[in-house]
Amino acid sequence: MGNKPKAKKTTDRKRKPVAARLEQPTAAKTPWLKYAAFGAGAVVVVVLLVMAFSGLAPIEAPGGIQDYPGLARDHTAEAVVYEQDPPVGGPHASSWMNCGFYNTEVPNGNAIHSLEHGAVWLTYDPGLSEDELDKLRDFGTQSKVLVSAYPGLGDDVVAAVWGRQLRIPEFDESVIKAFIVTQKDGATTPEPGALCSGGVGNPTG
Repeated sequence: MGNKPKAKKTTDRKRKPVAARLEQPTAAKTPWLKYAAFGAGAVVVVVLLVMAFSGLAPIEAPGGIQDYPGLARDHTAEAVVYEQDPPVGGPHASSWMNCGFYNTEVPNGNAIHSLEHGAVWLTYDPGLSEDELDKLRDFGTQSKVLVSAYPGLGDDVVAAVWGRQLRIPEFDESVIKAFIVTQKDGATTPEPGALCSGGVGNPTG
């Protein structure tokens, strides 16, 4: 009585080819990948919309800015006749003008020294409306923004930094804001980060 060899188990199920077994998980996950990609795209759109409506979207420099390179930086106590009116640089006073809002003119030589420190100088027509003057006062509360009257300006506002100027014929708050944001302590500034306080002048706004 010998031991009979065990019979092999049989099954009707056929093993799937290796390639088929490997493809199944990928196929199952494909719809989820599509949904994830769609969701990520929707999030990006929402973020961009929120930035735009909240004022966080990048601000571009306004058009029409004129450049005046190669300006001298000497300190002088002598009266200087500048090529630009209002001036945007050149020989200037040894003391800078304290930034803020002024309802009168300020000396060009002191204001130019503030430009050398990276300040924005907004000169305005004294005949602007009270509402427009109030908006300029608000700009004058920002750091390194000098605002002063300039009789005979010829435009409502002229915005300047060292070596750059933008004439604004009709008051436009958005243009002024864009100039300040993109030009203050900008590429043309001889002494970026320098102070615009501790100099001369008492802002009135």
